[in-house]
Amino acid sequence: MERRNTYISKEVVAEEYLEGLIKQSLVLPISQKIDGKTKSCRLQCMVRDFCVRQAGQEKFILSVMDYFSNPILRRLFLPQVLKNHPRISVAWYDLHLKDSTHSSCTTSIICIPQRGCRPKGHVENSSSLRVFHVLRRNDHSYWELGQVFELIYLTYLASNIPDSIVPPAIAKIQNLQTLIIYRSDVRLPAEIWSLRHLIAFSFCPLPLPEEGATLPPENLQTLSMATNFVCSERMVKVTPNTIKLGICYSEEKLSVGYYLDNLIHLLRLEKLRLEC
Repeated sequence: MERRNTYISKEVVAEEYLEGLIKQSLVLPISQKIDGKTKSCRLQCMVRDFCVRQAGQEKFILSVMDYFSNPILRRLFLPQVLKNHPRISVAWYDLHLKDSTHSSCTTSIICIPQRGCRPKGHVENSSSLRVFHVLRRNDHSYWELGQVFELIYLTYLASNIPDSIVPPAIAKIQNLQTLIIYRSDVRLPAEIWSLRHLIAFSFCPLPLPEEGATLPPENLQTLSMATNFVCSERMVKVTPNTIKLGICYSEEKLSVGYYLDNLIHLLRLEKLRLEC
């Protein structure tokens, strides 16, 4: 319960900071949620440039494309820069610069895929990586899963995958908290329940843990992109702390086999999104 309250308080504080920036016209709201809160926003050009410079100078995160717009310069200087910047934002092409992209001190990578680049990426030199986020949901770029599963410190993973089935080896990433897969037909293994720190993830569909298996983490709060989600009594039992739930059904008429009446037993559910 304590962890859940801490997690929610951080979200509330973040929303308050965002509203403060909007009131000062430093951030421009683009769209709103049903409850009136900001759903998406953007920065003014001057504010963005200032933030990029400050983030780089303070070593919060280095936007490689902004500091080195020329790929030749990135090839020359990136190895040295990465030794001093643990968090980077890079183009997909940069992840293939030999001996230049990753280092043992890199903890966060935000990657921007580019057209014309080969889809497969490698992270064999990023043993300390904790955050791994590939932007652009509709991109087909993906990572060598065997290498990703060796990143034992990884807490956040957002990416595409080459196949529709996630291997059981994902259970190796025991510190993983957020899993987002940019694919609508992906199937997760039952081993997903062994990740004790999982807070939120996207999936399709969600397998039930085996009979007699240890129950999943109590802090599991967000389930999104659940295709043909069967809300059985056992599923409700293993996901009691769900706060946000997104479900997509392939049928126009929902059958009784989905047990949607059981949603009333998710007592902490705050947001529900249904699509048919």
